[in-house]
Amino acid sequence: MKKQRCTALHVYGSPYSEFEVRDCIFRPSDNFCKHVLPPRHNLTTFSFNSVTLLSSVFEPWTIAALRNSNISALRLDVSSNDCRFVEIVSQTLPNLRELEICLLVAPDKTLRMAKLLARLSALETLRMSSVLVDLSARQAIPLPIPQLSQLTTVAASIPYINYLLNLGAPRALPALTDLEISASLSSTSKPSVSPLGRLAAVFEGLERHRLAPRITLALTCTDSQTPLDWACKAFDHVLGDEWTRWASTVRVLSISVRAKRPGPRHPHLNINQPYLVLLRHRLKIFSALAEVRFEDGCKYGHRDEPLRRLAEADALAVVMGASPRVDRIVVNSRVVQLGSRTLCSS
Repeated sequence: MKKQRCTALHVYGSPYSEFEVRDCIFRPSDNFCKHVLPPRHNLTTFSFNSVTLLSSVFEPWTIAALRNSNISALRLDVSSNDCRFVEIVSQTLPNLRELEICLLVAPDKTLRMAKLLARLSALETLRMSSVLVDLSARQAIPLPIPQLSQLTTVAASIPYINYLLNLGAPRALPALTDLEISASLSSTSKPSVSPLGRLAAVFEGLERHRLAPRITLALTCTDSQTPLDWACKAFDHVLGDEWTRWASTVRVLSISVRAKRPGPRHPHLNINQPYLVLLRHRLKIFSALAEVRFEDGCKYGHRDEPLRRLAEADALAVVMGASPRVDRIVVNSRVVQLGSRTLCSS
């Protein structure tokens, strides 16, 4: 942090050494921690886990790091019941422009997360994991309403996007230009139990507020189960069918696998089959896709290069067969089709 050229800091674990932590814990009266607080620095991007850096030992360091900076982008991993980050972030970074909140949070954090956003009126980019769980149809939604007039980019789950669009100001998200709608698919997926979980409600909200952002539908598959059509059934359960009248407004479809995989050398002929079946049968819904992304979640080593190329070729063939006019196809973060050019070989 002392280097003038350091503008981004990603903290994994503790900012103190093992011996400094021991002194902070066993000799608190010595105010040892005050001697290792960060000086004024040039950070503009900061990411950390609230469990570690907002603990009683490290909180002074974190607050000083936030205050002694020009941070405009913050990534926050939330995985505990301690919600002091709401007060600390909103007080130290009231003009924050980019916020990414990672990992799932418990339902009791919903109110606190909404409170945080209501205090960050200068936000331009917001990326959130599923922080708003699917509520019971009978349950009230007493959430504070954030006024996010400068927000141009939102990536969030269906319930949270609906919250922003349907419960916000009469002119919700007036600056919105990019919207990523995320949903999780598993072999046990069920239809939504509340209006907030309806994908159709997202498009209805966009129409009501006269918004036409570039839309990405990002689906995460969290299972690798059989039968092969489980992903298609989960797609239908989670998304429903009311929204398909707006399918032509979706420009990017992204499918990522976040399931325990047996590895590319597994004796099964093609461990990607359930996801390729999903692409083959549901891509036809989207008539105006510009880009399709597919991440199979496999860890390919150097010796697995032929298998990686084969996986790319299989995905390319499925996508081109179901949506031949798509401009860009990305498989495992590699562009394999760009316009009329095929960039991968099996």
